[in-house]
Amino acid sequence: MFHEHVVHKEIVRNLAAIIPNAWDEIQSAIDEIWGTDTTNWKDSPVFDDGMKFVARVSNRMLVGLPLCRDETFLKNVGNFASDVIFLMTLMNFVPSILAPIAGRILSIPHAIHFNRVKKLTIPVIKARLLALSHADEKGTSIPDDYITWHIKTAAAENDIPSLQPERIARSLMPLNFAALHTTTLTLTSLLFDIFSSNPSVASILREEAEAVYASNNNTWDKQSLSRLVRMDSAIRESMRLNPLGVRVMIRKVIADEGLTNEEEGWTVPKGTYITVDAHSPMHDPEVYTEPNVYDPFRFSRPREQLEKQMVEDKLNTEDEDDSGTRAELLKLKNTGLITTGDTYLPFGHGRHAW
Repeated sequence: MFHEHVVHKEIVRNLAAIIPNAWDEIQSAIDEIWGTDTTNWKDSPVFDDGMKFVARVSNRMLVGLPLCRDETFLKNVGNFASDVIFLMTLMNFVPSILAPIAGRILSIPHAIHFNRVKKLTIPVIKARLLALSHADEKGTSIPDDYITWHIKTAAAENDIPSLQPERIARSLMPLNFAALHTTTLTLTSLLFDIFSSNPSVASILREEAEAVYASNNNTWDKQSLSRLVRMDSAIRESMRLNPLGVRVMIRKVIADEGLTNEEEGWTVPKGTYITVDAHSPMHDPEVYTEPNVYDPFRFSRPREQLEKQMVEDKLNTEDEDDSGTRAELLKLKNTGLITTGDTYLPFGHGRHAW
């Protein structure tokens, strides 16, 4: 799982470089996939277009230009991801004794997709290995993407097997699998939710984006994106309502002594799988008012109301004791899109939330 190690280690520290590149690819992808004609209507298969869009933006971070726009590359990483889900479903009907044979036969399409991807990525990886070996030379420019992170991390940790070009190329496949479907499903649900709502919702979100973008010299960075509180709320609410089809969370007991619930009086041994209802807490009327209704500003509204109150009451002056209100505001700021909790579970919860 070296690829996961690299992403967890590098993605946050490289956000400054990732965001401008992603924004550039977003603009290019939208113009090419959805077009720039503002007069004539066209049909858009939202999920299919979303897959193309997400594949380009994700691979701008993974492999960079020009490979992230290569149709053969994008087609095969996309087909690989789709075939993995199909095979996982199919293997549920195969007797366990036949699984080793059936798995190898039924995964032949995966091997074909990978070999096509490998032909395109191996030359890029070899060139990057050579460039990084001369990185100290003046004038050497190294792209800041996953391939570079992988090589640097493996070299720093003296992990020689992970420096093999084919190993690096192979790691791109599970990364694409992880990125494509989850992000595309989220994007598809979000678009349907927004444009099935009152037309004012899209206008409010557009106005917020335009205002923040203009105030930041027409650029995006981590700080400006964090100011999109209404958009953050709209996405979070869509994921609450449509949590990627996940109705339960499955966890495996790994403690040697098993897991004991003293309150309910039961113990399960190591190796047991436990499922937890993830859907009901996010649709509980005692937690969320009208839980089956898409309320795009459900999470931003309390924050904006409190900020407005602070201004009106002049609680942000040094002469007032506003510690309680500020603590409440900080708490609301920490309920953003990626914040998990026992009533918000699209990413799971706890140490292993994904």
